[in-house]
Amino acid sequence: MKTYARIKQASLDPECAFRTLDFEDHYFSIIDPIGERQSVFIEGLDLPNRFRKLGPNELIRIGETGFGTGLTFLLAAHCFIQTAPKGARMQWISSEYYPLNRSDLTRIHSQLPLNPVEASIAEKLRAYWPALIPGCHRRSFQQHRILLDLHFGDATDIFKHIVGSIDAWCLDGFAPSRNQALWSPQLFHSIASCSSENAPVSTYTSARSVKDGLSEAGFKVWKIEGFAGKRERIVAIYQGKKNERIFAPKQSSIPPEHVTIIGAGLAGAWVANGLAVRGIKVNVYEKQTAGSGASGNPQAITYAKLSIEATPSSLLQLQGLANFSAAISHLKSLQFWHSQGFLILEGKKSEHQRKLLESLSLPNNVLTQISCSDASDLAGNRLASGGLHFQPGGWMNPRMCINQLLKHSNITVRAYHKIEAYRQVDQMHYLEIGTPLGNLVDYTNVIVWANALESNRHAAMSIPLVAVRGQITNIRANQTTHLPICGGAYLAPSDGEQATCGATYEPKSHDMTPRDTDNLENIARVNQLFADPQFNATQISGQRVSIRTATPDYAPAAGQMADASHWSTPLDRLRKDAKFIPPEPLPFIPGSYMLTGLGSRGTLTAPVTAEMVVSEIMGETLNLPDTVRSAISPDRFFRRALVRGN
Repeated sequence: MKTYARIKQASLDPECAFRTLDFEDHYFSIIDPIGERQSVFIEGLDLPNRFRKLGPNELIRIGETGFGTGLTFLLAAHCFIQTAPKGARMQWISSEYYPLNRSDLTRIHSQLPLNPVEASIAEKLRAYWPALIPGCHRRSFQQHRILLDLHFGDATDIFKHIVGSIDAWCLDGFAPSRNQALWSPQLFHSIASCSSENAPVSTYTSARSVKDGLSEAGFKVWKIEGFAGKRERIVAIYQGKKNERIFAPKQSSIPPEHVTIIGAGLAGAWVANGLAVRGIKVNVYEKQTAGSGASGNPQAITYAKLSIEATPSSLLQLQGLANFSAAISHLKSLQFWHSQGFLILEGKKSEHQRKLLESLSLPNNVLTQISCSDASDLAGNRLASGGLHFQPGGWMNPRMCINQLLKHSNITVRAYHKIEAYRQVDQMHYLEIGTPLGNLVDYTNVIVWANALESNRHAAMSIPLVAVRGQITNIRANQTTHLPICGGAYLAPSDGEQATCGATYEPKSHDMTPRDTDNLENIARVNQLFADPQFNATQISGQRVSIRTATPDYAPAAGQMADASHWSTPLDRLRKDAKFIPPEPLPFIPGSYMLTGLGSRGTLTAPVTAEMVVSEIMGETLNLPDTVRSAISPDRFFRRALVRGN
């Protein structure tokens, strides 16, 4: 069984903020911390010149083992702001197994002589400092020109599964004699596997084990004078070839100037916003109006349904919870969002929830198992059972969220524009679009299909998308519960006038006709969440029917698309050998991407999957590990069909 990563909170020395008790070592030179970081990493990697030579909109990706206090990142960010040309971008990819808490980070930063720019970035870093949840925590700075991917977990495992290339490395852990795991041969092979050609490495140590480990992993290594009287330290250059993942699309560090998105629901809106904030012009074509499909419900709960095993689906949802607040922080209005957390009642599954709690091993400020009495107090109403209380999460008005995401000067939304025909010629995508004023033709280098079931209509590799009819019920109530309640049904708290409950689940149905029986079913199921029935048919004020798009394995379909005709022959051996891996990377359709199949948890998974699609387009290392990327890639069904002999 695949288990969740278990990370540990760092313990600071109460007598010295720069020293950790976990390894009985300092985070940096206590005599001149900034001078050391500047010499070893900023100048050691020649970052001022590297930044200065970046082209317009070009991206540099810098990896770091051991984020610690974030000091090296702060100095690099300041250097980038000072020297990089307008439009250039920096991505900082770092790992940390022993994260500090916010108060300790504040204590450290307050004792460092940061300049105003560094102090400003540090303040924002602390404001959205991640909870102790394993996985990638993505944060952006300086109008999204600087991207920080802070991965909580084991560095060897993190960089082994990174998708994308890293252009330069800061090797920065506690002394090899004290923290051997961060200087192991396995780690050096992991960073080699995601290094660009000729990627430089810089570190403060001169340990023989580090020199030998880097050499064996394909780096040319030599020693230079150390900092502040230290005799020597190691620098290196990767001499191997760039490692291309067989089933992952190739990436470029030069982004497109313009992208076309089909569909203005949550999926399309999140992709559009992710591109727009990075300076990309976006056209969004929507056959009706923004948020008119399944994303148009008045209330939706942003909650996770996790497994005891660390499945890709659970890891994706967990990352969605960890990143949601930061993902919406740049929007001008957050009136659509209510960050109240949520309750999942145990019903008859108390033992299952206990095992899940033990498996996740999350801190109490993220997840707790609470009694019926405590759950009732939290909800402000007598509930039928206790359950799990997740503090991240809450509920939203999806259409208001969509409107905020699309409200950007780089985004143009064209409502009542339906795609009638599509064709690809070389690397250009041609669209024939039906409008109220007649048909028009458009073309683009990059297209993202985010139009639910219709995403399959023009796909060169068919996706088995499933239509799922769902009906929600509106209930007249000025007060229900203080936070969302989930179980056999869900209840979103009253907005002051009405609450929403539901939803029915009817696969393979396209029937948009509202049903009184569905309203009664929703009322009956939500009443089971309470100690005493709370609602009756006289309180029903309305309903909404929509068709959600799901997949057979309930995971989204996200990423660059492939052509079945180009994959059939190279993958034919999968029919006889399920573990077969072709010798060469497989081709993908240039500039063609998909995000669909978000199902019933789209409010949670749309931001993180959209960010992955944006990163593929922009040439960034992905925010999701390859195990999750592969599990949500549109081509997974094609591969599985070959394995089954179809």
